Amino acid sequence: SSSARAERPAGGGGAERATRLKMTTLDSRVRGADEACRELACLDGATVARQRLYAAMAAYALICLDEGWSQVAADIFAFLLEQPDLALDMRGRAEEAFADLESRLCPRVILDAREFAAGMDLLTMVEYLADLTARERN
Repeated sequence: SSSARAERPAGGGGAERATRLKMTTLDSRVRGADEACRELACLDGATVARQRLYAAMAAYALICLDEGWSQVAADIFAFLLEQPDLALDMRGRAEEAFADLESRLCPRVILDAREFAAGMDLLTMVEYLADLTARERN
């Protein structure tokens, strides 16, 4: 169920300093991704915005991996790989990260992530990630 999927693993969540560090790390990774998106200046604004959103999702997935939240990271990378307009360089990085997860995680986790991503649209994915972030802050 989506409510069970949205639960984060216990441990470490509540420490204000750790949360600030995570947000600083995420902000740094998003800024780096944003710089990479400047190459997309020839594209229309909506396309650039989607690429920036995808880059932020990838950065968040990397933080999830750092925190041991492999299922969430697999969900995000599987979602990104479903996006036909994902920039080629980002697609390559997402494929590499997902392949690494495939080699380390139970096949059921990977199957769940693929099924989760197949039925997900962009707005629903953003809401899912926002819900995770809100739960982390509480």
